[in-house]
Amino acid sequence: MCGIVGAMALGKLAERQEKLRQESMIFLTTELLQLTQARGTDATGTSILFNDGNFMGLKMGISSPEFISRFGGSKTDFEGFLKIWRENEHPVKTYLGHCRKTSVGSAINNANNHPIKIGNIVGVHNGTLTNHDVIFEKLKCKRDGDVDSEAIIRMLHFYTKKGSDPFTVEMLKEVCLRLQGTYSVIAYNADNPNQVATFRDGKPAVVALIRPLSLLLASSEESYIKQVLFRYNKHSKLYLSKIKFPILKKDDVDIKVMADDTCAVFNLENKVEKDTDVMDLFESEKIPRLSKIWKKGTTYNKNNNYNRNFNNNNVNKAADKTTKYEEKTTKDKENESAGNKHGTKGKVWNKDLKEFKNIYPAEEEKAKKIKSVEIDSDGKLKHIDSNEIEEPKTVQVEPETVQVTDEGIILNKVNGLIGSLAKIHDNPVDYEEDTEVITVVNPSTGETGKTEKRPTGTTVEVNTNVNPVAMEAATKAASMQPKFENDDEVLEELEIDDSTKLEDLQLFALTNRISKVMFKKGYYKGFVRGQNITDKMDRAENNIKALKTIVKIFVKTLQNTSYNDGWKKDYIKKASEGEREITVDEIQRIFSAGDIRDNAELKYLKDECTKK
Repeated sequence: MCGIVGAMALGKLAERQEKLRQESMIFLTTELLQLTQARGTDATGTSILFNDGNFMGLKMGISSPEFISRFGGSKTDFEGFLKIWRENEHPVKTYLGHCRKTSVGSAINNANNHPIKIGNIVGVHNGTLTNHDVIFEKLKCKRDGDVDSEAIIRMLHFYTKKGSDPFTVEMLKEVCLRLQGTYSVIAYNADNPNQVATFRDGKPAVVALIRPLSLLLASSEESYIKQVLFRYNKHSKLYLSKIKFPILKKDDVDIKVMADDTCAVFNLENKVEKDTDVMDLFESEKIPRLSKIWKKGTTYNKNNNYNRNFNNNNVNKAADKTTKYEEKTTKDKENESAGNKHGTKGKVWNKDLKEFKNIYPAEEEKAKKIKSVEIDSDGKLKHIDSNEIEEPKTVQVEPETVQVTDEGIILNKVNGLIGSLAKIHDNPVDYEEDTEVITVVNPSTGETGKTEKRPTGTTVEVNTNVNPVAMEAATKAASMQPKFENDDEVLEELEIDDSTKLEDLQLFALTNRISKVMFKKGYYKGFVRGQNITDKMDRAENNIKALKTIVKIFVKTLQNTSYNDGWKKDYIKKASEGEREITVDEIQRIFSAGDIRDNAELKYLKDECTKK
């Protein structure tokens, strides 16, 4: 059991108000850190992020009272830590604190203590991971200490492209899908100082909004926050000080327990009003309750449902009528000598079967990178290197996912790694990225797009169960939608009565509103259409039942005739000549096994279909 502490300064304040807020932050976080010792006394640490992106931290293998009482005014003690805080020309945006009770990794090694810093990502964690070794194995990155928590910060560093990308809820869900165990995490990215990420599963997290200070406090326990707020008011009322803290009233504070199984991103640019609620300050989503992708001691799930919701827009690019794939391979000769003529394995869209199929049978255990090929509208495969043409081959294989770059380039599969809206890359952490030149061809127009350098292995994973034809139709339908001609039409569509409100919206808030309106309209139309389709399907099902009954009546009539079985079989055979061919599957779909078993005529008809 550990304890986490956090503070977030919201919006911009005037210089005098900001100074008051900074001193309030120092008082509240220091008192909160001392109270949190009840959850862990093996180590204590703090970190602060200034609004210009600079940050600093201090941690030791001692309890929080000992930590706080380290005086001297140097960088190696808490008094010196606060001195730098106060003297910095830029105010602090985010504070992180941690009281540790050791579980994995000794507190003697300070690399195991919190906050943990990887690049410009800094975070604190309460909980225990059981698959931290698996995470490091998958990321192929260095490990500074033995603590399990480092795996979380490594993944945040990885999925933000070493901090260059901001936190997103979708990215945090990617991280959580790879965490096995319990956790409550708060983290910041120094490259994006106006964001704070939080996510929890099985461990507590409480957030309090102090409206007069435009300040958020975070803690592992609600009782700690209430005690600290009491001490804050007591200090202001009973003790003399150079800075007089404002007295906090009951309505000035809003305390919320963060929902379990939730990841959230706080936007620190938000302004706090009298009626602002904690829930107004962050974007959040529930963590999918799916099998963990990097689970310890299990086979990693290739067909996780979560894969199906990511980057489906890339499927459309990969499924055009004529697609040129260019990918380097280093094992061509080895593949040819192994008996595979083209040394390749991959998937292509079969337009007739309306599904993805392997180009070659799954003869080898590991997928090879695909060579340069072209696939024409008939499904024929042309090998660029040899100019050979071959008919498409379809094989019955288990569903699996393939990886496709943003430009439609199919690559080899990386086990357990899926793409996301956060532009996740599969290159290992702390390694330089190689690049390759990719020329993109638009298959529908034949035009060659721009040539650009992209990191080698930059991939997203696409679920092959998605229908590219449907995606193409959806894209076409979207392009035919009417366009807005004036501002009034936009305001009406977004349900905004005043254009000044639109100007005040931040980009993410405006995007959320547009997304909500568009989704509501699309859902309504789809729901109405779905009802109509359901009615048609019900009518069709009733018609099929009626036809089935009629057929059974005629068959029973044929059974009661005085003719022998040989004549009946011959008659059925002659009667079927010139009619539409009936397959075994169709008979088995219409009639049950009992119908066929009890009816010699239907059984004969099924046997005749088998012979065709």
